[in-house]
Amino acid sequence: MKLEIKIEEIYPQIENLKEKEFIIQIPEGLKIRTLDIINNLKSRFPDREFYILVDPCYGACDLAINSADALGIKTILHFGHRKILEKKNVLYVPVEYKISEDELERVANDIYKEIKKQNLEKILLVASSPYISYIDEIAKKIKEKEINVMIPEGSERARERGLILGCNYEVIKNISNIDSILLISDAEFHAIGLSLSTNKKIIYYDMIENKIIDLEKKRELFLRKRFAQIALAKEAKIFGILISTKIGQKRKDLAIQIKKELFKRNRETIMLVADYILPEYLEGIKVDCFINTACPRIAFESERWKKPIINPNELEIVLDIRKWEDYNMEQIL
Repeated sequence: MKLEIKIEEIYPQIENLKEKEFIIQIPEGLKIRTLDIINNLKSRFPDREFYILVDPCYGACDLAINSADALGIKTILHFGHRKILEKKNVLYVPVEYKISEDELERVANDIYKEIKKQNLEKILLVASSPYISYIDEIAKKIKEKEINVMIPEGSERARERGLILGCNYEVIKNISNIDSILLISDAEFHAIGLSLSTNKKIIYYDMIENKIIDLEKKRELFLRKRFAQIALAKEAKIFGILISTKIGQKRKDLAIQIKKELFKRNRETIMLVADYILPEYLEGIKVDCFINTACPRIAFESERWKKPIINPNELEIVLDIRKWEDYNMEQIL
């Protein structure tokens, strides 16, 4: 598979704009292609100026609106992520893997063998962003083998049919008449999150490894780590509530609700605000535990933190609002 940056798709939009300056956001994995991107744009638009934002970019929830405003630039070119927020003056540049017909046929055959092995009949098909353009073609190839395949409609946040995000699995909500959910991705985190958001069996096809991945041990290890953090949080008296200023992660109202809930239980809280939430920025703050209302994945890197860190759904277990066995994945809806 070859990674394709479909920069030509935004040419007409740039041509129709009067602006002469643009700010570019590129995720970490694409920064090696920065010069190629700039050379491509400058050759097509020699009278325009393009500024590369070198800050980390963690998703379409992380739009560089403040940086653009600081430079007096109106339009952001956002590479590598699907639109989840309705914001003017943001042009999204798709980045996808180019998959050959032979590769798609092999994927469909591998999946068919697994479906027959597990004696399944009705499958819900979902995918992460780099593979979403191929979801209909994969579904067609599996259907040709007389397997019933459905693709769910998009959600308010993950808008495209069958699309799941690391922070949102709403597309599978209220889907009941299926045997299993088939995920096409290359991100183990998405697969574990999906498995913790449903009681349905998950078939995870990893497009980089080119095989079905068994999630059972990985899921068990993830839960053990999370339960360890929850157990430590139960002993905490002072909580630092983390609030992100990123436009797609900002959950101030939720932070206020958490503060009220902890106040009822005589727990002390402090509100902590940041654009980039990193453990080294918080080392001098004397709290017993952090509650993360930003990107859920921050809490899952708990080995980087010297204090326990949990997400809001895990706080419900700490406070005996939810049972341990009812653990599910934190989502931003």
